[in-house]
Amino acid sequence: MHQISLPKILLSLAIARIALVSPAAMAAENFASPWGQGIHTRARLIDAGGPQAGGYLAGVAIELDPKTVTYWRSPGEAGVPPTFDFAASQNVAKAEVLYPAPKRIPEAGAIVAFGYEDKVVFPVRVTAVDPNKPVELNLKLNYAACEKLCVPVNVELHLALQPVAVSSPYATALASALQQVPAAVDAGKIKLTPVPGTKKPSWQLSTAGLPIAASDLFVEVPAGYFADAAPVKASGAAAGDFIVTLSEYPTKADLHAVKMHLTATGTKGAVEWDASLDADRAKP
Repeated sequence: MHQISLPKILLSLAIARIALVSPAAMAAENFASPWGQGIHTRARLIDAGGPQAGGYLAGVAIELDPKTVTYWRSPGEAGVPPTFDFAASQNVAKAEVLYPAPKRIPEAGAIVAFGYEDKVVFPVRVTAVDPNKPVELNLKLNYAACEKLCVPVNVELHLALQPVAVSSPYATALASALQQVPAAVDAGKIKLTPVPGTKKPSWQLSTAGLPIAASDLFVEVPAGYFADAAPVKASGAAAGDFIVTLSEYPTKADLHAVKMHLTATGTKGAVEWDASLDADRAKP
């Protein structure tokens, strides 16, 4: 009788076990970079799991200590927006960072900032130069972590994206982050009406044309300008309407057409659109 030694049997079982391990069982560390540490915070890159629709979906995950905040691309009255530098990446034609909708965060005194608490994931849509070659993300990330004091955080993160579609433990977190990114809407359906007699150029925005019930509105304007929005408090005003006020602008600025980007948020999502406002008509 032909006999097989015990070591050979164990080796065969080990090889068979390895063969049964699918790409879906890959270790979690294959889908995330090591944490980059900062004071009151840490950050890392995460991978949704291989190419999707001609590109990759990755993310920049930031975690914050309790009572610590970080900021949106337009931080409001205070704060510093994050910056994402993917220039040193390999085989990357484009890395588009998407911003989840922010919230208003009261800070010292009467200052209100726009940003995030606890944690945030910025989705990144990655396009490869050559889809048949490996993709490596190399990110220089700069952001602020603010508790009682604001501390700048500068970290370098590195992650090789998986070349085939596999199951990632971070796919759910990235899908959730994508749902928090405002959806683009048709600005033509949103009514803006100049408000006469105000100290600063102002408009009333009707949210009736929005696909969500808006509870807050964020206004972005060019450098050198500052604008904000507040719910309409006048008697008889429709629920959900806002007053948009251009409170700061250059002395010699031509206000005939001021470009603004508006983001409305609500319990059922967020939307965004561009608006060109006839500021001359709204001047007192």
